[in-house]
Amino acid sequence: MNSMFWVTTKCNMSCKYCYEGEKKPEKAMTVDIADKAIDYTMRHYRDLHTKEPLTVGFHGGEPLLQFELIKYIINKFRDYFKNDDEMLKFSMTTNGTLLTEEISKYICDNILYLSISLDGTKKTHDTNRVFPNGDGTYEIVAGKFIDLLKRRPDIRVRTTFNIKTVASLFEDVKHLIDMGFTTIVPAPDLFSNDWDTEHMEILYSEMNKIKALLDKNDKITNVKVGIVDPTFEGRSKGICLGGINGIHIDPEGNMYPCIHTIGHDEFIVGHVNTGVIKKKLEEIHALSKIENTQCSGCSRYKCCDGTRCKIINKIMTGDYHTPSAVLCAVENTYHRFFNSKC
Repeated sequence: MNSMFWVTTKCNMSCKYCYEGEKKPEKAMTVDIADKAIDYTMRHYRDLHTKEPLTVGFHGGEPLLQFELIKYIINKFRDYFKNDDEMLKFSMTTNGTLLTEEISKYICDNILYLSISLDGTKKTHDTNRVFPNGDGTYEIVAGKFIDLLKRRPDIRVRTTFNIKTVASLFEDVKHLIDMGFTTIVPAPDLFSNDWDTEHMEILYSEMNKIKALLDKNDKITNVKVGIVDPTFEGRSKGICLGGINGIHIDPEGNMYPCIHTIGHDEFIVGHVNTGVIKKKLEEIHALSKIENTQCSGCSRYKCCDGTRCKIINKIMTGDYHTPSAVLCAVENTYHRFFNSKC
């Protein structure tokens, strides 16, 4: 089970492709809400009677703006698991701007699944990942991330690309490999409507360049780049179980089924004070079982987010059963690249 604590919606950056938009609500989770969220998480986890570990994640905004609260939450959960600490894991994604020696040591020692956001070369990174005044952030974070890698070689790097940066995707991935990263997860900005056939062709070409680099270079056999890794291709995604095997809790204690729904009031499925609204959750789960008729016969049907996640369709197109044209184009590019069916 995963329980994601959105400890703040505040962010000290202003990324141009941020899915939260330019005007982010500046909310911060209090200790009181954190306590109630911890209590709810533990009740829910115990009710599942699962033999799987509990993974508690920290999200934002930039979660390290709430570093002291993160430490508090970790300690509280550890009290619950003091006799079985192998059943408790922590995760976090950070933009890296607030890292200090103290914070770096703490998160490397305590956060098992640690992800950082870095888009590649300085030119690419500073195209979109900027401070509110427009200044790029690469020079601030690059050195901090290299120091993190010395402590934790397993750090996962998330790199987001859009039509402005897709043509340098190969160079950006190569740059990250040269920095020492071994787990690289490039992801397209699916919320942009600027994608077209030309840029999908560029994406396909860049993916082939990355694959050729990994296939031909014996020195980087331990590197995994998600976008070209066949391990992740062709997986059937099944039905939505958000709110059951995973919950997302915002700074005010509202509960949502998944990351896409945070901030969209229509998808609130409960509150830490009162628990889950079962009827609301059942309605959301029922949506995922309804067929997308326009997708019938597609070889990607069983492993596409557009057919499984009706919520992402609603957010992107306004209709639960109409997938985004951008998502569809990306899925078809993946299909073409891997030349495989679900």
